[in-house]
Amino acid sequence: MDHQNKIGVKNLWRRATASLEYGLTDQLTLRGEMNYQWNRREEGFKNNYYGAQGIGDLVLGGRYWLSEPDPAGWNFYVGGDVRFPTGDDDSKDKGKYKKAYILPGSGQWGLLPNAGFYKGMGDFAFMGAVGAVFSLGENDAGYAAAHVYHASLGVSWIPFKLGKRKETLIGTSLFATAIWILLLAGLILLSL
Repeated sequence: MDHQNKIGVKNLWRRATASLEYGLTDQLTLRGEMNYQWNRREEGFKNNYYGAQGIGDLVLGGRYWLSEPDPAGWNFYVGGDVRFPTGDDDSKDKGKYKKAYILPGSGQWGLLPNAGFYKGMGDFAFMGAVGAVFSLGENDAGYAAAHVYHASLGVSWIPFKLGKRKETLIGTSLFATAIWILLLAGLILLSL
C-alpha cells in the first residue's frame, strides 16, 4: 500500500501468489511464479477511482544457495529472475476501460536480482529478502521504465509434507514488505 497524502492519492495492491521451486542440485534451484491481483487507486482530490484485477506477469528464475541448505539452520542465497509481460493490462475507470499503472500486468520485461536468508525452526521458518526490479522499455500505458527496490521479512508454516523433509514441502507464508519506487523517464540513470 502506498499513500500520497498531500495530493489525496491512495494505491492499494492485493495479491495471491503461487510459486514452484525445484532443486536442480543441492545448491541451485529453479523457480516460477504467477499471481492474481486486486488493485485500486483512489485520487480523492479529483474524485477518481481506478480498479484493476487479473493475472500478473509470469516470473522465472533461480537461486544459488551459498552452502548446502540445512532445514534447521541458517541458509543464505543470491538469485535473479526475469519477468515476462504476460499479465492482464486492462483496468476499469467507472465502467470504462483505461490503462493505469496499477494494472496487474506490467506490460514490461524486467530483471529482478535478489538475495535473502531462510532459518528453519521445525514446521516454521523465518525468512527475509532484499531485491530490485529493473523494468525495461515502455509499457502499454505509455509509462517509461520504473525501478523498484524492496525488502521483506516473514514467516512460513508447512502444514504437511510429502516425503522426507528435504524432499517435497507444501506451505504458506506471510510477509511484511517495504517498497521504494523510483520512476525514471527514458534512459536508466541508476547510481549506487
